[in-house]
Amino acid sequence: MAITKVTTDVITALAVTAPKLAANAVTTDKLADNAVTAAKIAAGALGDQVAGITSSASATTIAGTLTSTGTITGTLATAAQTAITSVGTLTALTVDDITINGQSISTSASNKDIILVPHGTGDVEIQSDSLLVSATEGESASIVLRADESDDAGDDWAFTSNTGNTLTIGNDIASAGTSVAQMTLTPHATVASSTTAIAGNLTTGGAITSLTNFNSTSGNDLRLNAGSANRDIFMQVNGTTHMTVQGSTGKVLIGTAEAATIGKAIVMAMVFG
Repeated sequence: MAITKVTTDVITALAVTAPKLAANAVTTDKLADNAVTAAKIAAGALGDQVAGITSSASATTIAGTLTSTGTITGTLATAAQTAITSVGTLTALTVDDITINGQSISTSASNKDIILVPHGTGDVEIQSDSLLVSATEGESASIVLRADESDDAGDDWAFTSNTGNTLTIGNDIASAGTSVAQMTLTPHATVASSTTAIAGNLTTGGAITSLTNFNSTSGNDLRLNAGSANRDIFMQVNGTTHMTVQGSTGKVLIGTAEAATIGKAIVMAMVFG
């Protein structure tokens, strides 16, 4: 009796080889369901007879487009896959030594920086109402501003919150890469007792107002300098001048009278009663 369809029991293991298959010889009406199993097909036999497919014991190559309605598992052999435009939802992503996980961007490179580099004149923009720089235990936290590629001493300014609760503004003008505090702010629970120390000179174009006093805590002289020979220095209380040092004459006035004249009057009174 003639066999109308080939079933799996009539095909021996590895019996299906390329020489046994003519082009387009195997059609659905010639094979019973599940007739041809992997064990029945010799390596390379099927691919050689299907247009666009070549195969060997280690690989199968498809010349055209692969369409799958199921799940494709395994690892892509080529890293660059420009045709893949979506990877779905990832729980984490690691590229080289950079890891993006949740709200965190971290690096596994020991003691290395994370660098954001915009293109050309582009900027790195942070759209938030605050920027938090948090140091580890026992470390200070700094924001460093570098001008001119930081290639000269003085290009770097550092704003540093120190472990001693002070805030310093420093510059590396003395030695490139080594910041020296130009200004130090020391807080106090009573705000009026807080201090601001300036290491160098203070120049102001307006008024300097003090709620208490001006003094020298280092034992050095305290100087008030009008900055010009024709400028005066006024000592006032509640807006009323009580002493004037005239830059143009060198005279010292107490009230409106010259101090030397007042002194002479006092001496005369003491001598002559």
